[in-house]
Amino acid sequence: MKWFFSYFSLNNIKYKLDISSKLESYYEKKSNGITNIYYNDKFYYTEFLTNNSKKINIDEEEDIIIIGDIELDNIEEILQKEQIEEKSETTILKILYKKYGDKFLDYLYGRFSFLIIDNNKNEIKLIRDQFGLKQLFYYINNEGIALSNNLFLLNDFYNETRISKRYLSNFLQYNGICDFEETPYENIYRVRMSELITYNYLNKNLQKLIYWNLENSNPGKYEFNMLDEFKNLLYQSTYTMIRDIDKTSLALSGGVDSSVLFSILAPKKIVAYSAVFDEVKSCDERKYIEKLAEMYKVDDKIKYVYSDQSGLLEGFPNSFFYTSEPHINILNKKFSEELFEKALIDGKNYMVDGFFSDHILTGTILYLLDNLSLKNGFNIIKAINTFAFSQNVSFWFVVKQYLVKAKMDNLYIPEIDYKISKAFHEKIKNAKKFNGKDIIIQIISSITRNFGDLELAPRYQIECIHPFVNRKIVEYLYYLPGNMRLHNGTPKYILREAFRKDIPPEIMDKINKTQHVELSQKGLRENWGEIFNILKEGIITKLNFVKLSKEEWIQLLLEFRSGQTFNDNIFILITLELWLNKIQNIYGEIVFY
Repeated sequence: MKWFFSYFSLNNIKYKLDISSKLESYYEKKSNGITNIYYNDKFYYTEFLTNNSKKINIDEEEDIIIIGDIELDNIEEILQKEQIEEKSETTILKILYKKYGDKFLDYLYGRFSFLIIDNNKNEIKLIRDQFGLKQLFYYINNEGIALSNNLFLLNDFYNETRISKRYLSNFLQYNGICDFEETPYENIYRVRMSELITYNYLNKNLQKLIYWNLENSNPGKYEFNMLDEFKNLLYQSTYTMIRDIDKTSLALSGGVDSSVLFSILAPKKIVAYSAVFDEVKSCDERKYIEKLAEMYKVDDKIKYVYSDQSGLLEGFPNSFFYTSEPHINILNKKFSEELFEKALIDGKNYMVDGFFSDHILTGTILYLLDNLSLKNGFNIIKAINTFAFSQNVSFWFVVKQYLVKAKMDNLYIPEIDYKISKAFHEKIKNAKKFNGKDIIIQIISSITRNFGDLELAPRYQIECIHPFVNRKIVEYLYYLPGNMRLHNGTPKYILREAFRKDIPPEIMDKINKTQHVELSQKGLRENWGEIFNILKEGIITKLNFVKLSKEEWIQLLLEFRSGQTFNDNIFILITLELWLNKIQNIYGEIVFY
């Protein structure tokens, strides 16, 4: 992992930061790592490294300086194509930038947030990866520009108690999605996913560009059948992302996604951690995990983590920590914490998981609209019937509520909040296929705010690895026929068929995911007294867009707990209330602006 902070002075103002103290204060524990510092008359940079992250090498004589957090998956391809001798990632980027200008970003596959100081052009460029897996924030005034990949490292430039109403409104309205430039704090801004920001530090001009979109991407040419191609891409993605196989583990459930990853990593004998339940039987998936262990004869490489006490808001309020932004997944953090804690005890620094597979591979019935023709009529009717049966709805319901509405309204995507589609219409309007629209909106709604990566895993010195979040895989799926994702009512069709021989049929043919409703309710039931005592303060009722009085908020909470009613936004509202309460307890009275 890497945390970095940089300050570029525009007015001979000197600024320095003790990054290790900032980390210790935020995470409430001392971090083991290496601090590097570089500075001259105008420029200051510091980084904190753990888990063998690569140090940034800065050459003061260079007119172009590249700094930040960079993990490229396609270094070998770049070296071969550009005939470059093996060098550091920053050196490779510098060569590409000098040769191609801003178009060099087309060549980057991986996870990155970095800046380029181009003194030839008097510019600073801020760049975030295509999926926003790495963060980047900035603050600009007449004295200088401060940048960091973590909000809390910029807290000398904002007041924690001055909270943006616009930010909170977006968080509520768009279900916690935050691929917006606004942050909770005054004059602190976010670089969005796939964004390049160019700031001219002489004329103070700032330009923004979304440098990548799927419609203009090039998935490359593949020579084999689709199943083999996809399988090869997932293998490549998994092994390319792993930095140290001996310190790598796997989060394993009884589902197809993590089981496929287990099959890929089985030859390396890595340890897998599986949450199991003795009390909450409906959540337990041991019967599937045991089938997998039997198939690969690796009982000793699968470790059970007993997780009956990992329900919603388990351990609240004592185990809940402050975060610089609200995160809805903090409500069920205990589930992941127990896996991370066990991995840490065993000396693991990395954990592979199946995150994003549900979003990118499940598919949508809208793919039928991409191939409307009389000759496809029989197959279309068959697909609608199969899908209707799987959803327990009628044939005509699917036709009207899914297909006709989507055909009539360019922004309508079934089971996606229309407000989200509308807010990000610029990203989906150019998609030529309905299948493509679904992929775009899934990326927006799932990746940019991953609580586990950004807040939870660092507290356990764990880095999360997501093989399904891979540019080559996403670009490939984008151009495939939609029935390779959803086929005759079967989601993740291409994944299931590509790995059918590698996974026990009991797992491969299980369509419905195991739900954790009973576990969630158990956590609420056992902790409700303390939860309610804090929630009832109703800080959010001071916000006019919430449209609830304090009395109505309390009534809503009581009805939610008793199961009388369910407000679609209830978990978002609870998240915001708990976050604001934490700020108030630590920093004092909140002022909304």
